[in-house]
Formats: sequence, C-alpha cells, structure tokens
Amino acid sequence: QTVAISYVVNRVNGLVQVSGTLALQILAAQPELVLDTSPVTLGGKVYLLPGSPDLLPNFPADTTLLRQASGGQAPYQYASSDPLVAKVDSNGLTSVRGKGTAIITATDALGASKQYTVTVTGVIHCIGLGSGSFSQISKNAGNNGARIPTIHELVDIHALYGNRWPMGKGNYWSSTVSSAGIGGWNWYYVKNMVTGGNFKLKSHNSSLGVGIR
Repeated sequence: QTVAISYVVNRVNGLVQVSGTLALQILAAQPELVLDTSPVTLGGKVYLLPGSPDLLPNFPADTTLLRQASGGQAPYQYASSDPLVAKVDSNGLTSVRGKGTAIITATDALGASKQYTVTVTGVIHCIGLGSGSFSQISKNAGNNGARIPTIHELVDIHALYGNRWPMGKGNYWSSTVSSAGIGGWNWYYVKNMVTGGNFKLKSHNSSLGVGIR
C-alpha cells in the first residue's frame, strides 16, 4: 500500500504554500525469525580424523542436531563460529568436529538472526604417528598429547572407517599386551586398520601407530 503525504502552509500575509508530495510505501509486518536458542551439549562418543576432515563416519547418537529456522524471510543461512568444534550445513544440521564450544547462527534474507550455543564433549581425535617400535610410537603419541589406543578401541575405530582408513594399510600398535616376553620385550596386539585383521607383535619390531586424544 502506498500513501501520499503533503502539507499546506498558511502564512499571516495570506500566502498559501503547498509542499511537494511524498509517497510512502507501507509494508506488511514481517513475522519474527524463529529458532530454538536453548544451549545444547553433544556428548556422544565418536572417533574423528582431523588430518582427513572430509572423511567422516556415520555419526552415532548425540553427535548431531537439527535445528531449522522458520518465520522471518526465507531463505536462511547457517554459520558456525568454530567449524573445528561444530559444523553446520545449509539445512541447519549441526555435527561435531572437536571438543569445545561453538555458536550456531541462523540468518534470514532480511538480515535478522538468532543463535544458540553448542558444547561438544565426546569427540576423540585420531592422530597419525608414523611407524616404529612400540616405545617409539608411545613416545610419538606423548609428544602429540595422545596415547596408543587399546585393541578394543582400535576395533571401534575400524568399525567406523573400515577400508576407507586413510593413514596407510598395515598393522597398528595397540597398548594391549598379548603376553609377556623374555627380557622385557612384550608381545602386543596389533590391528590392520584396513582389513580388520588382528595379530601379535613383539615390542621391538616396527609397526604403524595412531594416537588418540
């Protein structure tokens, strides 16, 4: 709807002045942008590979959250303040990437925005450690703020990635002792992270390593 506005000035000397006409367009009120802004914690356990950020597993429970905007003026855009903690796609689906806190913001076509805070607590990062003896890999893990996983943890990691494992085909040290060896050279379980095979290896031999943190 358009409204024309003008005014008339009647001066004491009898002079009448008429202003120009100003056309004002009256716009219908836009509905408010709606988004659930309550803070949320995603605490589901999942192993992720920061060295291969686009290689993702099927996310388990409590590692993703769908919150979609409504109202306002479509289309909507979504953004994360820290994609290394939580990433959000164009549909408003947030998925975990690392421990920490991020702010997810939804913005409509008119620039109105609302946001919520997501805290991630259950992500475990897998870090490549190269190859070496058990003691060398253990040292490499410590230098990276990580540790060698148990054989059960390697089983869980392999279940997520299978033959998509990107760090090299071969056996990986676990921290699980298979049997005590003579002279302190223990036997450890190792796992082929591509084929899933489980084996035993003496600690002074060389094998690949992955650390978790």
